[in-house]
Amino acid sequence: MNRREWIKGFAAGALTLGTGPWCEAVAAMLRRRSGPLPPPVSRAPGDYSVIVLGDTHFDGLTFDTYHGLNPNPPDYQIDEWTRNAGMWADRCPRLLQAAAVRMTADTAFAIQLGDLVQGDCNDNATHERMATDAFAAIKNALGAGLPLCLVTGNHDIRKSSGDSSGAADTYYAWQCARMTEELGKAIDNTTFYFTHGPDLYISVNFNSPAMSVIEEALAAHPDARYTFLMTHGPVLPSDTTNYTWHLWGGADSAVNRLKLRKMLLARDVIVLAGHLHTTELTEVMTDEGRITQVIASSVWSPESRARSKPHLSGPADYGARQETAPGQDRFAEYRPAMTRYLRSSLAGYMRMEVGARGVTMRVYGGDSSTPAHVWRLR
Repeated sequence: MNRREWIKGFAAGALTLGTGPWCEAVAAMLRRRSGPLPPPVSRAPGDYSVIVLGDTHFDGLTFDTYHGLNPNPPDYQIDEWTRNAGMWADRCPRLLQAAAVRMTADTAFAIQLGDLVQGDCNDNATHERMATDAFAAIKNALGAGLPLCLVTGNHDIRKSSGDSSGAADTYYAWQCARMTEELGKAIDNTTFYFTHGPDLYISVNFNSPAMSVIEEALAAHPDARYTFLMTHGPVLPSDTTNYTWHLWGGADSAVNRLKLRKMLLARDVIVLAGHLHTTELTEVMTDEGRITQVIASSVWSPESRARSKPHLSGPADYGARQETAPGQDRFAEYRPAMTRYLRSSLAGYMRMEVGARGVTMRVYGGDSSTPAHVWRLR
């Protein structure tokens, strides 16, 4: 029996782990839930909406605005700067204006899911100025009075030299100060949490996640109506060549990865993520609970990404792009329990509607006023 036959047989329930040659590969595989989950129980009233933005990669319209100390940048960085300059000269302002139009009296706050800025400044003061300018651009578009929650991304702490220590310290201090102001509570860690009405929101620093803060948040709010975990890199692996770029995705982090998965299943968590520059909906459901993951992108380049159609749709497609990659075992962990899967290159913004009747995500391409997708998450 080859590896593929073993995994298919185990997923179908025809095989047990035993001592077969692929035992280690499937030991962590989720099993599909045997029955439907009960409907959510509303413990408090209050409907509200949230604006959701993916990566924005704020940058200057000319390279010397923030990158003057990079005399010989590699070609890939020049390509990224050029992309960002084009977006912020036209498309990103249009996207933010369209998102502002989707705001209503019940819009409570906005979330930006990491890579607020491009980074690559190589000067800490300039790096902080880039973050301040990016923050102001979004706040000015959406309204200064609307709280803006930032999730830490990898570019937010990136220096062109490859040494992120100075940039990380600068950004972390800046972010904690901004989040303290925006959320009205003391934030001293880039993994933090807050509540809105009966709902719990946990923001995780993907670069250096703090498991203790996640555990504290869940323990402090055991009766939260809905629990949202916001992270730059996803929880459920995305079907890319960088498939280990998810929370505790490294081979040496399996204990924390499986621990997190167990906790999130038990709380029926909704994950909001960015990083991949794609729009994705992934959901797994087991007898222990459910994880529903939405990946958002606001990297609107080229223009055609405002109208992108799904190119993978359905659980059977999950992992198809990496079918022969060593990481296929990672996808096989989740595929047996998967109930929904969609992936596209769509870039834009989202409006999440949260209330007693459930959670709905409206997905807009580019600066469109008509949603490309409407997903019932709960």
